[in-house]
Amino acid sequence: MHPPDGWYKCNTDDASKGNPGPSSAAFCVRNCFGDIVVVKGKRIPNSTSLVAINEGNNLCIDRNLLPLIVETDSHTIIQLLEERWEVPWSVVMEVDAIKRMREGVPIHVKHTLREGNTLADFFANLTINFAGTYMVEIFQDIPAIAKKILNMDKINMPFFRMTQLDN
Repeated sequence: MHPPDGWYKCNTDDASKGNPGPSSAAFCVRNCFGDIVVVKGKRIPNSTSLVAINEGNNLCIDRNLLPLIVETDSHTIIQLLEERWEVPWSVVMEVDAIKRMREGVPIHVKHTLREGNTLADFFANLTINFAGTYMVEIFQDIPAIAKKILNMDKINMPFFRMTQLDN
């Protein structure tokens, strides 16, 4: 779903290969037409969706991509940011940083279903298999499968991932 006119939308996700194991955080920012403004993925030692939200918020504030709707498919993260659940000590610094960043800035964080977060999920998984930071700012530079996901999003058609089940 596109953000309202004049707004930007930042979908965020993380990926991890093991616990502990290599992790990544990624986000993709789109304008009110559903077009990519910027995509960024980053390998990190430990991952939660909080890292992706923090990175996305920072970039959007730095580039004045506001007002902003941030979406995550993590119900837990939404509960922590909305202060419905007690914040575990292990992530209290990240939660507090995001809350401070949102003060006086038009940033709304909301939950989306996994199907609505497919593009961010794609980039989080691409980043975990890529050494270093991944950043794209031009539609032509994104991989073909990501273009397909983006175009499906633009016409409000969900992109379903298919997996083969072992017998």
